[in-house]
Amino acid sequence: MAFISLSQFVQTAPELMARAALRHVEFAPGRRGEMLMSKVLGALQQIAPEFDAVDRSQDHRALAQLGTELARRLDQKFLLTALAHQFTRPVDRTAQSFSSLMNEYLRGHRSPMAAFQAMLDEHPAMNRAVTTEIRQFVRNMRQLARRVKADIDLINRDFAALRPPGMGRATGLLGVRVTSSDPHHGGNRVCILTFDNGLRVVYKPRDVRIDASLVGHRGTAPDQPALARDAGRSLLEVANSLLYANDAQAVLMPALQFLPRQDAGAVGEQGRYGYVQCLSMGRESDHVLDVTQARHLHRQLGQLTALMLLAGVRDLHQTNAMISGGQPCMTDVEMAFDPDLLDAVGQEFQEGSKVCSARGMAPQAILRSQLDRLWSCGTEYVRQDTLFAVENDRLVKPHGNRLHVLEGVVENLVLVQGVGSNRHLNPERGQKPPPNVHGRYADQVEHGFREMILAVAANLPRVRACIENMAGLHVRYHPVATGEQLRILQRVNLETLHAHPWMADTDHQISVSCRANIAVKRHQVSQRPPHLQVPIEVTEQAMIEDLQRGDVPYFTRQLGDDAVYHNGTTPIVVRPMAVDAVEEFSFFACDPVQQAVSNLQLLEDPGNLDHVCEVFAGAYRDYVAGLPVPVMSEAEMRAYAQKIGPRMARQLGAPTTCSRTPRRGSRSTRAGSPALANQI
Repeated sequence: MAFISLSQFVQTAPELMARAALRHVEFAPGRRGEMLMSKVLGALQQIAPEFDAVDRSQDHRALAQLGTELARRLDQKFLLTALAHQFTRPVDRTAQSFSSLMNEYLRGHRSPMAAFQAMLDEHPAMNRAVTTEIRQFVRNMRQLARRVKADIDLINRDFAALRPPGMGRATGLLGVRVTSSDPHHGGNRVCILTFDNGLRVVYKPRDVRIDASLVGHRGTAPDQPALARDAGRSLLEVANSLLYANDAQAVLMPALQFLPRQDAGAVGEQGRYGYVQCLSMGRESDHVLDVTQARHLHRQLGQLTALMLLAGVRDLHQTNAMISGGQPCMTDVEMAFDPDLLDAVGQEFQEGSKVCSARGMAPQAILRSQLDRLWSCGTEYVRQDTLFAVENDRLVKPHGNRLHVLEGVVENLVLVQGVGSNRHLNPERGQKPPPNVHGRYADQVEHGFREMILAVAANLPRVRACIENMAGLHVRYHPVATGEQLRILQRVNLETLHAHPWMADTDHQISVSCRANIAVKRHQVSQRPPHLQVPIEVTEQAMIEDLQRGDVPYFTRQLGDDAVYHNGTTPIVVRPMAVDAVEEFSFFACDPVQQAVSNLQLLEDPGNLDHVCEVFAGAYRDYVAGLPVPVMSEAEMRAYAQKIGPRMARQLGAPTTCSRTPRRGSRSTRAGSPALANQI
């Protein structure tokens, strides 16, 4: 007689929690979504024990949000590609109804979930990639829950001023939105946390100390004593205090609240992460300004541009710099103290006529490039999550393997009331802000730049001390440009999952692909002296390790140190001590903190001071003059306004529709039905 243990019928608390959350997970429509349910349920069961301690949502809907994100990734990165392979061999049948093809494919399996597992068993490379994706997602979400639990008191303390009026302390989470930011450190991505008191905070699974030191809010008002308080101020706050000392009515730059953290028991650079104030965007109050507000905003743009150039900050694109509440905000400045940019600024401070030794770019061109990255809109590119999609019940390949313009980018959009509301940005066509906005306020941008440079020049010891205090912090370093890293990762995914999803030896395939695609920096390595070849090869191997697990490679350097750090924690390369200035791989010619300080000292010469302000004014006016003037009809304007959101559409006078009735056949699959619940 066979005995059945009672434990087989008793579900644990994590299992019950995961099943409750699964009923609210949004899967792809139809039986395609059902194929992923068991994988998502298994992941939620592993996340539940830690997440239960911080989940304050009804019916575990915060946990369900994580399930929805995982289901989306598995569907778009893997399942659709595998189905496309299935439906195009031996003949292409994608012209047929996708639902009929799915029914035909599933007919030979006892359930959609069993069909997905059979697919993984048949394609070992995809099986391995899916397993890695799930394992990393589970680990990262469990780590997030543990960190929030440990930090809740500090979050309440440091972000108290940002919680909604009348709300008390936060005790846990109502929601977690995992963003589509680049994956680093084993699939980690930025998350937006919503707490049970309405507070919203951005969680960054990386060291945020450099951001806090440059543009953070340390709680010290600008009217407080100078040197005694500067130890607790960021560079931006020191700069604000200088502006305030000159004029108590001065327009000041916005600082953001950061909370740098490190895991308990972690040593050195291990386990660093942080939280940052979550900014609003896309609302009328963020982007639609009156003339006085527009003047203030453009004056702040000039101030911030000066400060970012002094600190050598690069990579100021949309989402790293955005307009919120009518003010320009720097949200991500980890690409600071860039040697090439500091070199260009230093040369411009001195003469303005030399060519940068590092990149062969005139300093004025680098300045214009910074302006273009910082204040243009609609030219932000994102990579496709998938090569395939289902549209009108057909499996299609809408964009292939290319980049496309991100539609609806409004972070840097400014509309000034009463100033030609029918002449504005159209992100879909990648056009830039029209001169009738930024050009109209060029004098304010130049005013802000000049007053910031003059304030720094008059208070060099304070600014120098603030910058020197940043020694020891980590800044981001790119051996290969981010765009190229993304393209390498996409090619790796294509070659290992799409073209050859049935290959088992994925390590070899990834290595071959990576080494071929890193050629952008490797083609001259064999001709370099041995002391340069070794660090390049070590860096390349570290990149391959990241790409093998689906990460965008991540490196930092420690200010004042000669090492390159892999994932911000492990020193992997010691900088060559004797490198010719013309070598392409010279890494770091000098300490960038001292390079920035040297640039500051050049401001002691009034001639240099006037020159750099004149160069900036000329570069800005040249930049604005080169912008196209997108003139749109009223009909086009209304149509565009609807795309960027009902609220802004109403502000611009366009009709809005807010229908909540889903289009027939478009409803997402949920796991709430008893029939499905019994299968999982």
